[in-house]
Amino acid sequence: MDFHSLTRHAGGAGHLVELAPDHPGFQDEVYRRRRNLIAHIAVDYQTGDPVPANTVVFGEIGLSGEVRQVSQIDARLKEAAKLGFTHAIIPRRKRSETDDDSRTAPLAVREIGQLTDLVALFDAPA
Repeated sequence: MDFHSLTRHAGGAGHLVELAPDHPGFQDEVYRRRRNLIAHIAVDYQTGDPVPANTVVFGEIGLSGEVRQVSQIDARLKEAAKLGFTHAIIPRRKRSETDDDSRTAPLAVREIGQLTDLVALFDAPA
């Protein structure tokens, strides 16, 4: 799914997020469009959409739609397992960080690299 089809999927019209003139991204039209796209996805979410049960999702979304790592991934996964989560969707890790699968047990972990990867998961048939 590319940026334009993602925009159509999320409604894409109008601005939900207004930036103050002194905001660093105020003059950056691409930044503003992407920030509004994320807001539209959140607003357009409907109860009953196929969100995976018992799934924790974390990461940071960059300006170009990449999903970036956050600190303490293993600690977050361990805490999620303690809280009863069985699945996790996390930013793609470097190969050296994924060699020991026992760190994330008993969670089933799916790694994503782009915001469109996450949207595609929610669009999948239940």
